[in-house]
Amino acid sequence: QDLVQRGLQQIKLEHRAVLVLHDLEEVPQKEVAEILGIPVGTVKSRLFHARAAMRQFLEAQGVQL
Repeated sequence: QDLVQRGLQQIKLEHRAVLVLHDLEEVPQKEVAEILGIPVGTVKSRLFHARAAMRQFLEAQGVQL
């Protein structure tokens, strides 16, 4: 959990918001878009980049995914 928290601090705020809402809080993409006032396509794009950044961070910390 500490590792995930540190990873979240390493990614951009707009990516972090989407990742936390969708993957951790389990809010549907459409609702994330409404909450943040952005298109669903932008949510999908940010989610993709956020997951890639988290994956890169965790792998750099020696976590095998």
